[in-house]
Amino acid sequence: MENLDVVYNTNNYLKYDFLDYLPFIEKGELDQVYRPNDDSYLMIEALNLEAENSIEQGALIVEIGSGSGILINHLVSFLDKKNKSSSLAIAIDINYDANILTQKYANHYHLSQVECVNTDVAEGLYNRLKGQADVVICNPPYVPTEDEEVASAYQKLYQKDKLLKEGKMEEMKKINCIEASYAGGEDGMVVTQNMIDTSLDLLAPNGSLYIFLIFENGVESIVKAIQQERPEFKCQVLLKQRKYNELQYVLKCSRLK
Repeated sequence: MENLDVVYNTNNYLKYDFLDYLPFIEKGELDQVYRPNDDSYLMIEALNLEAENSIEQGALIVEIGSGSGILINHLVSFLDKKNKSSSLAIAIDINYDANILTQKYANHYHLSQVECVNTDVAEGLYNRLKGQADVVICNPPYVPTEDEEVASAYQKLYQKDKLLKEGKMEEMKKINCIEASYAGGEDGMVVTQNMIDTSLDLLAPNGSLYIFLIFENGVESIVKAIQQERPEFKCQVLLKQRKYNELQYVLKCSRLK
């Protein structure tokens, strides 16, 4: 990663606690949804800086894999405070529990622009959103694991979705899919690569993807592949930090005019 410059200075990070953002959380609500952590807070730092400098008023915002809703709801709220309100913010997650928590977050802070959609990596909205999003946010399941763990996690998710559609709510609640929020398969890229490809397709001219990655994902290789295969995009590392045993990045990929 020495060949990629970092846009923003990272020396002045604030200390975050997820309860600062989710004071309404009740016992058990994060059992099946990714608990905000250092990756979430690095993304928040990047989104704050971009909201100040790059994101325009009236933006159409999409998050793929919204989890607790901390990223999309924070960005919408931050833009509102800067008088740069978004036109619509669509939070997409295949996990029903994530949809419920994201909407609860939006309702708590009266963020009427936020809509939650229960679907897999924007498949249900792909044609509608292709080439339309000004901002796409993604904190994917980036942790390197066995591919079998990814397959098992998604099998549970699809089973849960089937029970939801059948109205079998009590049975659905018994299925815990938390591993789907972090299990990334080989190099952490089995799901992440699909999310990158889909996200880039959704971007409008001048639109930008903001995605969290770690060193093991092969960030430099990801950037090279995008620039070679999709030269209409420019990639930049916005922020970089080391937390414990992880070297973490926020990557911005912007569609040129």
